[in-house]
Amino acid sequence: MVKFKPIFLNLLKMKGSWLYLAFGLFPLILFIVAFFNTNFMQLSGEKHSLSFLEFFSSVFVIQNNAVIPLIILTYIIGLNFYSEKVKGQLYFYKDLPRTKLCNSKILSLLVLYFLFIIVLFVSSLMLYYFHISNMEISAHQFFPSSQSDLQYVLLEFFGTFFVQILCILLAVLLSISLPNGYTILGVIGFYILSSIAPFLKSLKFVFPNGYQEQLTDNNFISIFFVIILIFVIYTIIFYTVILYKFNKLEY
Repeated sequence: MVKFKPIFLNLLKMKGSWLYLAFGLFPLILFIVAFFNTNFMQLSGEKHSLSFLEFFSSVFVIQNNAVIPLIILTYIIGLNFYSEKVKGQLYFYKDLPRTKLCNSKILSLLVLYFLFIIVLFVSSLMLYYFHISNMEISAHQFFPSSQSDLQYVLLEFFGTFFVQILCILLAVLLSISLPNGYTILGVIGFYILSSIAPFLKSLKFVFPNGYQEQLTDNNFISIFFVIILIFVIYTIIFYTVILYKFNKLEY
């Protein structure tokens, strides 16, 4: 990858990147809330029913619904594309292959996103084993107790994960030519559409996060294949447009 390391290190120097990673610690809010007499973010359910993976998948979906981490990441993406173009900073890369440079920028953003997931996973793991495991709802196990529960968790997690990756690619696509404000609005619009689509008959199967309720005992593999296929189609479209627009940029 061309200039990946300096691009990624420069990304980590941004205060916004650390603020974004800090949101991965939000599951620990549950631990703090436990010391107060409030129903805010209190867990409830059947006894011994909540495994760690089910808890983490729920946390992952909640952070997705919170939108704020997505807005921060979109802002960071804007700084790495539109702001660099406006300030003329891309001129310093004029002798580098544009496709490889664009790939390095996208990869650095994806690595930042995966770091966020790691922080979220570790903080969720700490909360589960040091706090939730002392509650009656805890199943005291890593995996769900039944295969159907595990399959539902996988569809829920990867459906949300794929939508977030698509939001990142869309943000890159928009930020090549649009200011941060318009890029954020475009990404939020896409996010809102993907969130309400599972509840609409006409759009229910357009996004990879609308298939959990279609799960039966025998169709997990086919559904998982479909959501991967939808993700790949969106990715190819977004990535192709990104490369076209980036290669047309005037330094």
